[in-house]
Formats: sequence, C-alpha cells, structure tokens
Amino acid sequence: MDGDFLSAGFPCRPSGGGGRSDLDRPPPWSTSLDIAGRIAEGDLRARVDDASQDEIGRVAGAIDATARHLERTFAAVRLSQYQLETLLNSMQDAVIAVSADGLVQWANQRWTFSCRGARVLQAPVVETIGTLIFWQLSKVPRGRAK
Repeated sequence: MDGDFLSAGFPCRPSGGGGRSDLDRPPPWSTSLDIAGRIAEGDLRARVDDASQDEIGRVAGAIDATARHLERTFAAVRLSQYQLETLLNSMQDAVIAVSADGLVQWANQRWTFSCRGARVLQAPVVETIGTLIFWQLSKVPRGRAK
C-alpha cells in the first residue's frame, strides 16, 4: 500500500523522506480541543481554522460559530452597560445598585461624590447610606440639627 498504515484511525506515512510526516502533526481534533479550552477561559477571539466537512471539521465550525456568537453577545452587553451608566451618571440624584445580599454593586457619580471618597462599592448598603447621612448632616450648621 505504498508505505501507508493506520495509526489510531488516521492514515499516516512513516517519516524518513525528509518531508514532514503525518505522525509529526497533531491529530486534527487536538487543535479544536485547544481552541475550545481557550474559549472556555475567556479568549473569545480564538478561532478554529478547519474548513473540512468531516465530523471534526463540522465540530470545529460549531466551536468557531459559538465563539463568534459569544463575542457579539458580550459586545452588545458592554454597549448596553455603557449606555445605562451614561444615563445614570447624567442624573442629578444619587443612584445605587444593591445586590441581594445588601452590598452596593454600582453607584453613579452623584452618589460617590456625595460620599466624599468613602468606600462605596462592595460595602453594605446600610453602611454606605450611613456615610452619606453623616456627610449630609455635617453640612448643617451647628444648632440646627435636631
């Protein structure tokens, strides 16, 4: 068979003719696994370069399509976040977002300005509001607060 043999299900040609043999190349699925691992770690720009139409090529294409979809989705979320923050920072009133466990997750510029540099993010909302009330009361001239 002209020196061909099967190794783990892949046709290979033994090296020795000076050229690169199939044995020297990683298996086709190896690259797809590496790229899928990079995507799982957050590298949404990782791409699989396999245009074949066999099962491995189709899986590689699906991984690539998933990464492209995730990249577009995260870009849309970042844009929405930017637009929302712009709107909330333009408000004259102090605005905060609080998690279910009572920690401040986000505060607009008016809120952080009102707290005069006190730690706001990830602080308990009760503590943050207490700081704000303290600073507001400190503006009242002595003898007026009751």
